[in-house]
Amino acid sequence: MKRKKKSLLAVIAVFALIATTVLSSTVDGLGTAEARSRRRSSKKSGVVTVAIDPGHGGITAGTGESATGCVYNGIQEKDMTLYVAMAMKSYLEQFDGVRVVMTRTTDTYVSLADRVKIAKNAGADFFYCIHFNASASHMLYGSEQWIPYEEPYFSKSYAMASNVRDELAALGLYQKGIKTKIGNNGDYYGILRHSVAAGIPSVLVEHSYLDNAGDSFIYSDPATYIQLLGKADAYAVAKYYGLSSKATGVSFAGYPKAAVPAGYTGWDATAPDYVAISENSFDGSTATVTMTAVDLQSPIIFYGYSLDGGATFQPYQIWPQGAGNVTFNITAPAGTTVVGIAVDEYDHATVSAPITL
Repeated sequence: MKRKKKSLLAVIAVFALIATTVLSSTVDGLGTAEARSRRRSSKKSGVVTVAIDPGHGGITAGTGESATGCVYNGIQEKDMTLYVAMAMKSYLEQFDGVRVVMTRTTDTYVSLADRVKIAKNAGADFFYCIHFNASASHMLYGSEQWIPYEEPYFSKSYAMASNVRDELAALGLYQKGIKTKIGNNGDYYGILRHSVAAGIPSVLVEHSYLDNAGDSFIYSDPATYIQLLGKADAYAVAKYYGLSSKATGVSFAGYPKAAVPAGYTGWDATAPDYVAISENSFDGSTATVTMTAVDLQSPIIFYGYSLDGGATFQPYQIWPQGAGNVTFNITAPAGTTVVGIAVDEYDHATVSAPITL
């Protein structure tokens, strides 16, 4: 792990140097005449303007907002978001008819409100927010997309998030869902709340977890991984707007926009309704057990089990999509107390009653 950590940190250092030189001229000022002029010009010419927002940044927010984001093994979310955003910009600008505005290009604190102001003053058609994840238990993995819950932003943002989901899934990242989250003042995530107030569709993409082996290939080849994520993000946008590139020959002209599935709400505030585990057979060392789980509002996406009565759990496994139960083997001695756990796509977990082998 130390060797992999050193490799990723070395790549981060290289990208940090690039960040200070390549993109320093791409941030639009707040309310400047130049920004207003470019906005009018873009609308007349039919150019799509996309705001790319590398989450977090700077040393201290001072307003309750996290400047660093999640940190694990010395890797900071604020660095990863910037490097992926830079790669995304590079790939997206290979397409014709698109203009990119960045909310930050260096390790600088920018408030959530000011990020959206930058996008609005640039006449952005879409706000694309880049993040990475971590969990207190270090058990979760995969990517997820958060969108505004209000229409028409919900449907427009869902179509973009659907493209993101497909692109990231193609990289081998487990998909935890396209979701909304409601807080006391509207959207739970301030960046989505501000984008709705500004009249801009948006998506917040949690690309992967920095703290779980399920997403560990980030450490194996970080330079390639960063580029692949940036390309996936760029292609999701290019497909959404049906863009083509004369330079590369890639064309997404006529690419269909995904519609919101019937009955989809994208919101669940409760844990799975029912979880149970039962023993099918036991030969004294290996038990075959079945876990049953029900969640009436959102899919079950992970399951796991404990061999110490629930004090600790084995690494989460992927729940079979659409299934009501899953059968698996456990190696443990007679007298072991086993507890099952099921996790829905909103990270809510329910623990079963224990059984004794």
